[in-house]
Amino acid sequence: MLRLEIFEDKIKIFIKRKTEGKIRFKRINEYGIKEQIKQDEINLMDNNQYIEWQITYNIEARKNDFDPDWLVSECLYRDVKGKKRYPFELSKILLECKKKTWIENHDYQKLIDEIEKYTLFLEDF
Repeated sequence: MLRLEIFEDKIKIFIKRKTEGKIRFKRINEYGIKEQIKQDEINLMDNNQYIEWQITYNIEARKNDFDPDWLVSECLYRDVKGKKRYPFELSKILLECKKKTWIENHDYQKLIDEIEKYTLFLEDF
């Protein structure tokens, strides 16, 4: 469904128009409501249309139904439940950005510092 290509000066992610769940094409209608649009209505030149991607952060190591191009295979770890996991999709993009020095260690540290300040979470409600 998704294809990743890494170039000297950019990273491209290719998304098929016809997808099964992880990608949705949406628009903001005249009332400000976000709604899914039909395949034949997709026109990303329209500023009211956008892509919603339910990106995956990690995947269980035992699963074999994943796209290996998105897997960060050099980083196997255990989650809080003890399951072996690999970073996936979002982690792959961040890793490639780090390799190209588009994101540096201090950028990650700023993000960590910001997240550590959070005290209110949706799962608390």
